[in-house]
Formats: sequence, structure tokens, C-alpha cells
Amino acid sequence: MLPPPTGPLAAALAGVLAVGPALLAGPTGLTAPAVAQPEPSASAVYDPGPLTDGSPAPEPSAEAWIVADLDSGEVYSAHEPELQHAPASTIKLLSGLALVDELDDPEQMHEATYEDMLVDGTKVGLVQKNDYSIDDLFHAMLMSSANDAAHALADAAGGQDEAVELMNAKAAELQLTGTVAWNTSGLDEDDQVTTVTDLLRIGRA
Repeated sequence: MLPPPTGPLAAALAGVLAVGPALLAGPTGLTAPAVAQPEPSASAVYDPGPLTDGSPAPEPSAEAWIVADLDSGEVYSAHEPELQHAPASTIKLLSGLALVDELDDPEQMHEATYEDMLVDGTKVGLVQKNDYSIDDLFHAMLMSSANDAAHALADAAGGQDEAVELMNAKAAELQLTGTVAWNTSGLDEDDQVTTVTDLLRIGRA
């Protein structure tokens, strides 16, 4: 057994014991000092304040709209659900449904063309003579709304006319009564139309 400390060490230990005896906890050594915990308050309830100033909700500005359950297809409310409008990029959902069956190998490579690069509107930046996977082209079309990717996918499926035929066949399969497709991108074409009811059906599909 070691002898008790003497001299400066003994004085230092005495100081520790005098200043902080609560730091010592029996044979296991040092422990953290006890901290007083605040009492829970029964009145501490979050109050977000008024959610509105009491004004009526604004009227929808869209000429046609629909509110429905995407799983069941149950329609809760709608305004002009069969009114035909230019679909713009929403037609890309139909493009995807129609072309994914034809282009079922995501690793297949497709060489971009100069015509892909010439397409108007939003692009992901395809470069002619470069190879892109079908998977990347679908991601670019559906996630970036890339018109060049939509054009390239149509070519990969057999050409622009063939892709449009596939889209209109898919529209008939889905019983879309107000949709006519003329391109895969949604760029304006005479008589290219859809309805909010058909968009609901496309979304569910």
C-alpha cells in the first residue's frame, strides 16, 4: 500500500475535497454533479396564432381543375373537368407510360442527334453523337421536363411518328376521352389537347 501523500500533493488534494466534495462518489471514482431538473409546465402549449385574417378563400384562377384521391380515383371536387386544353409538359407523363413498354431495357444506349439539340424549350443539354442510356433519358424527360430527352426517346422508340402512335394507343387503353397527342414533349401543336380528368387517369396509371 502506498503511503499517504505529503507536501504539495497533500495540499492540492485537500483543496479539491474542500471545494468540490460532491465530485467524489465512493469506490467508483468521479461522477457528474447532480443538476436540478425544471418542473414540467402544464400551460406550455404551442399557439400558432390566427391562421387567416378572416378573409374568404380566393377563387381558383384555373379554367379547369380537379381534386381527387390518387389511390381510389374518387373525385371530391372539379370545375370543367372535360374541358380540353393544350397539355404542355404534362403530356410527358403519357409519353413515359407509352414509351417505357417499348424501351424496356434501361441500360440500352441511344445516340443523340442534331435534331434533338434543335428542339425548343427546356432542355437537359444533349449533345449530338453522344450516347445516353434510356434510363438517363427517361429521368431527364420526367424530372427535368427536358424536351430534347423527350425527342430522343421518341427516336429510340422508332421515330417521332411511331412514338405519337404509341401515345395515342396508350391514351385509348387508359380510356382517355379528351386527349390527343402529337409529340412527346408537349410543345404546342394544333389539336394536341388533354383534360384534367384525363390527367388524373394518367397520374393514377
